[in-house]
Amino acid sequence: MGFVELAAVPDAAKLDLKGFDEEGYRALNAGKPAPVLETLEEPKAAGVWLRGVVP
Repeated sequence: MGFVELAAVPDAAKLDLKGFDEEGYRALNAGKPAPVLETLEEPKAAGVWLRGVVP
């Protein structure tokens, strides 16, 4: 189940993004930032208020 299916439940979501560029993101995580950034579009498209946190 993806965020779009769950969007009927929350009014808001907080997503913690560890960085924007490839090098910085890899220093903190094993993955790449592109899939995370793409996922950030789903709550907005579903009408859920989104709060992003970047350290």
